[in-house]
Amino acid sequence: MTLDDYILETYRNAGTDLHFVTDFRPTYRNRNGSFTYLQDDPLDADAIEEVLHPLFNNGKKEHLMAILNEQGDVDLAYTAQGEGTPPVRCRVNVFHDDHGYAAAFRLFKTTIPTRQELRLPTVTEHLIQHRNGLIIFTAPTGNGKTTSIAALLNKINETMDKRIITIEDPVEYQFPREKAIVSQREVGLDCPSFAHGLKSALREDPDVILVGEMRDRDTILTALSASETGHLVFTTLHAANVVEAVDRLTQYFEAEEQAAVRLQVANALLAIIAQQLVPRKGGGKIAAFEVLINTPAISNVIRSGKTYAIPGYMDHAKDMQHMEESLNELRSLGFLE
Repeated sequence: MTLDDYILETYRNAGTDLHFVTDFRPTYRNRNGSFTYLQDDPLDADAIEEVLHPLFNNGKKEHLMAILNEQGDVDLAYTAQGEGTPPVRCRVNVFHDDHGYAAAFRLFKTTIPTRQELRLPTVTEHLIQHRNGLIIFTAPTGNGKTTSIAALLNKINETMDKRIITIEDPVEYQFPREKAIVSQREVGLDCPSFAHGLKSALREDPDVILVGEMRDRDTILTALSASETGHLVFTTLHAANVVEAVDRLTQYFEAEEQAAVRLQVANALLAIIAQQLVPRKGGGKIAAFEVLINTPAISNVIRSGKTYAIPGYMDHAKDMQHMEESLNELRSLGFLE
């Protein structure tokens, strides 16, 4: 089987993740979290290298093999093609382990889902109408942040005269040519870092910017500045809830800098949306959402550094909700056990 064969077979069986490990059978994780083997025979080190070869057999990506051998792992994207099946886009991490090469593929549909299909909170329809500000999606890895942002960006793409620039690692969903002008840049291929790509984006006449992840001081400062100066900025953080996300924004700064950063966050923030995928009755998963909208009261709490008080100011009448409220709603609608 070729790499595309493995990916397409995983897709046909509603798999979410595909795994290759030297001296083990190719395996996919299904939507319920269980593993299924794609063949009985394990792949040795040579077979793994042969299967993964198409990932690097591209003039634009040849240098990624050097990164893999130098750093021990590398992130990239790949699209599998086959007859009778739509193209399947994957986010890939290839890495060395104690037996040789290994790889993890996260599968995406090439069709970007809508807000309604994802059951994103209705308030997100209003958030994308803003001309500037910072919108953060937060969750542990694998809980759908990228898909949620893609749904909102594609709504802008389909309906608004906007210039959208994304800086991603890697590019996952590819936006079609619609009403907006969209440029997608991949860290490591099109720009050296999130910070560098974001600074360049500010010279490229953007209205909307996606920063795939804020994970260093320079990226956070530039994203905050961009959202304060006429740009709508989407980004992600790895945090379990909205309070943790606010705290995470300041952890990259020295103690004497944190008050100034909190002030910028209080001024720039539009919303934080925390999400988690939970088991759905009948199989699969469904997203639950915690929503924080930046009101004057929330802004004052952030500015003062009393983030522990945020839950007490999350007013349902102002389109905010706690995670437990979202889970209770899903139960009442029959989506959860």
